Amino acid sequence: MSNSKVWVLDPVTKERVNSTYRISTTVEGYPIWFESDDIELQVSVEAFAGIFLLPALHHQAQLRIEEPVDRQWLANLRKLTEIYSSWWGYNSSFPIIVAETVTSNQHITENSNDLVLGLCFTGGVDSFYSLLEYPAPTDFLIFAHGYDIPLNDWPRLEDYRRSLQIIATRSNKTAVIIRTNLREHPLFKSVSWERTHGSALAALGLILSSDLDALVIPPSFASTRLCPWGSHPETDPLYSTSTFKVFHHSTPLGRLERIRKITNFDLAQKHLRVCYVNISLTGNCSTCEKCVMTMAGIDSTGQLNSFQTFSSSQSLKSRIYGLGSATQNLVPLWEDIAVSHSNPKIKTAIYTIVRHSFESKSRRKRFSSFCKRVTFKLRKMIS
Repeated sequence: MSNSKVWVLDPVTKERVNSTYRISTTVEGYPIWFESDDIELQVSVEAFAGIFLLPALHHQAQLRIEEPVDRQWLANLRKLTEIYSSWWGYNSSFPIIVAETVTSNQHITENSNDLVLGLCFTGGVDSFYSLLEYPAPTDFLIFAHGYDIPLNDWPRLEDYRRSLQIIATRSNKTAVIIRTNLREHPLFKSVSWERTHGSALAALGLILSSDLDALVIPPSFASTRLCPWGSHPETDPLYSTSTFKVFHHSTPLGRLERIRKITNFDLAQKHLRVCYVNISLTGNCSTCEKCVMTMAGIDSTGQLNSFQTFSSSQSLKSRIYGLGSATQNLVPLWEDIAVSHSNPKIKTAIYTIVRHSFESKSRRKRFSSFCKRVTFKLRKMIS
């Protein structure tokens, strides 16, 4: 990387204005900040530097850090570089330049007793699943305003804030909302959020390390269906330092099975939020594929009418047909729902949008394979 561009991570600063704590830096002249009215934030060079590992790899740049960094964290990022390079074809040269490393005498392991845990909580299926099923009790529910909800979308944020506070109070936890302009930074947003969101979530824990010992990130995929993705059981823990740990809640349960785990939970019935397209003013649009797929999964358990955050103005069958086609990487999830659903009209609707997603000749073979898998699963269920 001798000819690569060098980005400089300026010193991280901390300030307090009234009740708001803010930490900030600049990279390539563009400011990046995190702030909160709920909790004091911790200066963490590792949080900011970890965020820019993937952009540096993507642009074949180097990131120079003048402040001391944790030695264990630096070793972890070398492993991350190898993984990301194998997944996405990046140059495997390590892009981080540091002036100094430090070693802490305090070390936290996953088996440590009495850890203070924070849980990344968006109010979605995976968040509620981890709230119910993570094997250790969590203490904080953490949400980042600026990740799924844009910074200028105050009506949606205030609507979510009310839900989060109710969930936290009922669950005997502390709600924390952090605002950040991270997704507006030109270098960070030049790389797909599908790849970078794991580092963004891990950063939330690192800047709360004065109050937390570890951060739990809910699962994205079942451990039997893993693929290269921003949040992953192999990569999330590598954003840890010697004094703060990041845990990935790994599970063998698929999306439909996780949906089934939360369908009888009254807080999920009243507050579940899965929409990310932000068509409606607040809550779920009940129109995008993620909303409709979740509705279909809940409906397969007979509990859809119990969920108050989805619209009932249109039949589920019509909403499925309204999608037109299924997104290719979501076909396995649609397959699970089709197999488990007892309504033949819903099954037919799912088969139709899946078929439309396999339009070319080569894709028709894959659709035939899909049908065979569904048939095999149905026969196995009947036998």
